[in-house]
Amino acid sequence: MLVPELFRGQGVEQSFIHPDDVLTHNLRTCSLIKPLLHLRLAGLLHDVGKPGYHVEDPQVGRRFPDHSRRSAALVPVILGRFAYSSQMVDRVKFLVENHMFVWVPHHGLDPIRELIARVGRENAEDLIELVTSNRAAIWGNRIKGSNRALWKALALAMKE
Repeated sequence: MLVPELFRGQGVEQSFIHPDDVLTHNLRTCSLIKPLLHLRLAGLLHDVGKPGYHVEDPQVGRRFPDHSRRSAALVPVILGRFAYSSQMVDRVKFLVENHMFVWVPHHGLDPIRELIARVGRENAEDLIELVTSNRAAIWGNRIKGSNRALWKALALAMKE
């Protein structure tokens, strides 16, 4: 098996909002993201660190605290098995590590400005692509309007 870490997510249930196990969610996110290699890899691996550590929360069900950091730590291990450049590995790791951006329209532009300041203008669009694909993998068509609003807000913030 080429990526056993990915398949450890098979059958691992998530919070109440997630209709799929971790493996299916990673595959679905990968299938929804733009077909660029670094984005597809980030979509595929963004939650790979979830299996093995969780807490049960009576409010939302199963949670995976700090999973983005654990997932990012696995990226060099997984991609190191293949002939990816260090730049590709670093780019995917960065996206995975930063994918937990929560935003809804009433939050306004300030969180997006903060995100741009934290990750850099050069990374903001790729990160929002991962975030919106992740959200679409969870919510399907119900999140389309909020995802469109997020892209519009990013465009406004990037013009500043």
